[in-house]
Order: sequence, then C-alpha cells, then structure tokens
Amino acid sequence: MSQPSQGTSPLKSVTQRLLQSASLSLSSSPCAGGIFETRESELVSVDELAFKFAVNNINRNKTLMPNTTLTYDIQRINLFDGFEASRRGRK
Repeated sequence: MSQPSQGTSPLKSVTQRLLQSASLSLSSSPCAGGIFETRESELVSVDELAFKFAVNNINRNKTLMPNTTLTYDIQRINLFDGFEASRRGRK
C-alpha cells in the first residue's frame, strides 16, 4: 500500500481511497479489492486489518454511502512476489 501524504493517517487515507473508488460504481453493492503481502509467521497483515476496518467504518456510517453496502475481495500473496501480484491485479 502506498504511503499516505504527511499529516494524513493511514486509516484516513485508505478510507478516502475506498470512498472514491466506491463512488464510481453504479452498483448498490460495490466491491473494493486489495492484494496484501503476507509472511509465513503472520496470519493477517496490518495493512489488511486497516483495509477491513475502513470498509466496516464506511458501512456503519450511513451518511457516506446511503442505500449501499461496500464489500471487499482480499487476495494474499507471498512477500516479494511481484509477478503474482500483477497477475491477480488484472482480474
């Protein structure tokens, strides 16, 4: 995940990007996708947790996207596997 600009929290940055992408969708159930690198020693990355937290917060605030439920599709890849990330990103 790219680094947020200085003065912006990572969660706020993720939430803003999710809202922008979801507002482009005409569906009442837009889906945000995320590809996250994982290590064998960790079950879930911090970035993935922030992504899920942001989606849940957007869904809880009914004024942000009324009559809409944002869903997510998470893909996990091995650390430093750029080929797999580019392959899955094109789906």
